Amino acid sequence: MLIGFVRDNTKETALTKVCDVVIEHDEHRSIVDDLVSFVEKYHEHQLILPSNYELKIQLVQLLPVLEKAHDYQIIINFSDKQLFPLMSAEEHFTYLLRLARQEKSVMSHRSKDAITELKEQGKPIGRPTITEDLMQRIKVLYHERGHSIRDVSAICEVSVGTVHKYATGTSSAS
Repeated sequence: MLIGFVRDNTKETALTKVCDVVIEHDEHRSIVDDLVSFVEKYHEHQLILPSNYELKIQLVQLLPVLEKAHDYQIIINFSDKQLFPLMSAEEHFTYLLRLARQEKSVMSHRSKDAITELKEQGKPIGRPTITEDLMQRIKVLYHERGHSIRDVSAICEVSVGTVHKYATGTSSAS
């Protein structure tokens, strides 16, 4: 069975004409998570996707989907091979997988180089630290003076989550 996936099924696409079933992206999920689930669920069938341009994602964002297909030892066909119309489906899939892996590697190296450069320049990396004085001020304003978390946040010029963390001893995400 030929199963396709589309981001938006409001217009007729080439996939609706050639596929037995076309699965539409669930707007409540990320497109990448939805595509990975698509591969997991339908890996025993022949899968076809539009181009990453039509999916509105970058090639490096498509990497988890390509990796999942590779793990299942399947080839994802693309309805639009864009610049490579003469490649077989397997060649095209392999080329996209290699290109996506290379792009991820380039991005990783570039990020590591930037961090190294910032460290060498003595610039801080990551979130700013909270001083002991500021932590104490947050506790006093909240517990002793009765200010709300939002008020303390505005007074101390820190986020509501930071105030919550230091005023109550817990993270607001927990």
